[in-house]
Amino acid sequence: MDLIKFLKTGGRARIHTVNNEYQTMFNEVIDSEHLTFMIPVDYHPYEGEEIQISCITEVGLLLFRANVQKAEKDGGVGVMTVKVVGAIKRVQNRSAYRAKLSIEVLIKIDPNAPNILEAEKDDKVPKAVLDRMRELRIAKGIPEGWIKTYTINISENGMLIRAENGTRLSGDLEIILIINQFGIHETITGIHGRLARYFMGGRKETDLFAGIEFLDLPDRVKTLLMKLVFQSQRLKKED
Repeated sequence: MDLIKFLKTGGRARIHTVNNEYQTMFNEVIDSEHLTFMIPVDYHPYEGEEIQISCITEVGLLLFRANVQKAEKDGGVGVMTVKVVGAIKRVQNRSAYRAKLSIEVLIKIDPNAPNILEAEKDDKVPKAVLDRMRELRIAKGIPEGWIKTYTINISENGMLIRAENGTRLSGDLEIILIINQFGIHETITGIHGRLARYFMGGRKETDLFAGIEFLDLPDRVKTLLMKLVFQSQRLKKED
């Protein structure tokens, strides 16, 4: 498999060592065997070290071994050069790493969405979920306009949110993300998505969650969300 066809500068990867793993980014794809990476803050590679690398591409999750050829750090920023050794395996079709972050979300309610209180049957939503949505709707009322909630996790492909108000989400969803993490302070408007699924969980198995898939996310927003994931992984390692 020719890595040049699937890897690109700025793409994310995980470095797996004997004792740990680190999330990083490709700095440069030199050729089909030689790559450079940004060195994570808490990783100290050495020449000749054998590592394993996993990365998400358009053909799925790739896994391969590599030897560290050179590692240079200038202050807190470093770049390492590796040579790919052995076969490249396609492990699975996972499409994105997710960050466990609580980000404020505003979602515009579709006025034409079916009223969950009147729904007797929905093949896409389990009956227990429908019953819980009815309970929440009755207790909190039916919101109008925009609802506010928070993410459980997020990636450039979508997000998992709390659906505690029992609002039925359907159709083309208009979404606003209000980000205040890792020195990033942005309100991102004009995001569109669709409901992927509802499910219940939490300690009492009665908390309601919704999975949202992003549609045609602009490259700038994708890059920003990838940065959030990268920073959250760095923070996790430092803790």
